[in-house]
Amino acid sequence: MCAALLLGGFVQLFAQEEPEPVTIELITRFEMEPQVALSKASQEAVRAHNNMNGDNGFYSNSSVYTHFEGDIIPGLHFNLVNHWLTGTRQGIKDLYGNAWTSDNNWCDYATLSYEFPFGLMFTLGKECLAVATYEYDPYDYDCHYMLCSGMWNNLNAYQLGAKASWRFHDSWEAGFQFSSSPFNAKPFAESPDSKFFDGLFSYSVYGFFDKPEEEDNGFSFRVALNAMQFERFRKDVPDSRNGFLWMPSLGLRYDINDFWVGLDAAARFASASSYFAPSDPSPIREGNVILNLGYAFEDDFEIFARAGWEPTHGSYTYLNYAELDEDGYAVSYPKNTGFCGGVGAYWFPLRDSQDLRVHAVIGGSNYGDNLAFNFGVTYFFRPLQLFARK
Repeated sequence: MCAALLLGGFVQLFAQEEPEPVTIELITRFEMEPQVALSKASQEAVRAHNNMNGDNGFYSNSSVYTHFEGDIIPGLHFNLVNHWLTGTRQGIKDLYGNAWTSDNNWCDYATLSYEFPFGLMFTLGKECLAVATYEYDPYDYDCHYMLCSGMWNNLNAYQLGAKASWRFHDSWEAGFQFSSSPFNAKPFAESPDSKFFDGLFSYSVYGFFDKPEEEDNGFSFRVALNAMQFERFRKDVPDSRNGFLWMPSLGLRYDINDFWVGLDAAARFASASSYFAPSDPSPIREGNVILNLGYAFEDDFEIFARAGWEPTHGSYTYLNYAELDEDGYAVSYPKNTGFCGGVGAYWFPLRDSQDLRVHAVIGGSNYGDNLAFNFGVTYFFRPLQLFARK
C-alpha cells in the first residue's frame, strides 16, 4: 500500500497538462530605407549602403522567416526560427553557408526544452544569449536596427549551448546558460589543440521578473552577468591567456495601461581593473544606456521613441577583437561617444487582428553620421489558424 501511495504521488508530481498546440508562422517583412548623409564624410558610407541593398531600392531588413513552435509531448517544447531571405545582396550571398557559424542568421533559434511541473526547465540548442536588456527580447523581425545600439548590431547573440532555468510564482525566472562565445569563428571547428571545438565559451547567470500578461499595469525587470571568452590559452603560443569580456546588464520596464517606459543598460570590460582604471578621466569605459517610450491607442495604432548613449574608450572597443594591441585591447574603432535613436509608429489595419503591421520609423546615429527613413509592412501568416476558422 505504501508503494502504491508513493507511485501515485510520483505520477501526480510529473503529470503534465495538455501539450501546447503547434504554431506555424510565415513572417514576411518588406521595407524601404532611403538614407541621408549628415556630413560629407558619411556620403560614401551611405552610397555603399544603398549599393549593397540593390540597384532599384533600399530594402533594409526586408526578409522572410518561418517560425515553428509547440510541444512534441507534454512538457517537451521545440522552437525553430529560420531566416530564409534577406533584402541585401550580402545577406543572400551568405545565406546558405554553414548554419552554425556565429555570424550566420539562417537559423536563428533551434531549441528543444523540457519543463518539469515544478518549474525546472532544461534547454538545448541555438538561442539568444541571456543578455538582460529588453533590446534583445524580441525576435529580430520586430527590431529596427538603426534604433538599436552598437551592441545589438555587432554582438553575435545567437549561439549554441545549454541552459538550466527555474520559473516560480509564474512571473519569476532564474537560470544559468553555457554556450559558445560570440567571438568564435565557428562553435565546432578544428583548432591546433582540439579536434572538436575552438574552445571559446560564454557563461551567463540571470534573473527575470515579468508582469503577468493579463495585467495592464506592472513592473518588469531583468538582470544578468555574461562572461564571454574572446581568446584562449594556447600551450604553443608564448604569453597567451584566457580573455573574457565581462558584461553586466539590466533591463527595466513599467507598463501603465497603454503607456510603457523602459530603460536598458549594459557595461562591458575585460576586467574590473580595466573598467575602473584610475587613469581614465571617464568612469564609464564602454557600455550603453537606452531609454524607450511607447503608447498604444487601443489595438490599432502605436507610437514609440528611443534614445541611446554608448561610449567607447580609447582606441578599442570590446565588441570587435579583429586586431589587438600589445595590452590585449581591440584597436578597430576610435574613441567615440555614440548616440542612436529616433521615433516610429505602427498601424494595424486589420480588424480584430495585429497580423498585418505597417510601420514608419525615422532614426539614425552618429556612428554612420546619417539619418534613415524606414517604411514597410510586416505580415504574420498563420496557416493553421486559417484552416481552423474553416
